[in-house]
Amino acid sequence: MSRPALTIFVLFFGLALLDAVRGGDWLLALFWVAVGTLFWMLETGVGTTKRWPLS
Repeated sequence: MSRPALTIFVLFFGLALLDAVRGGDWLLALFWVAVGTLFWMLETGVGTTKRWPLS
């Protein structure tokens, strides 16, 4: 398993998003998309700046 965070995303956020869409709750579906996007950004480091090493 090279990307455990992706597995967690698909299992948890994907199922929650599917449940929200099937239930017709579009605001909740949008919330899960936002949470999933934030989770992906934190996992991949999108938006972080590279810092110079201290040594």
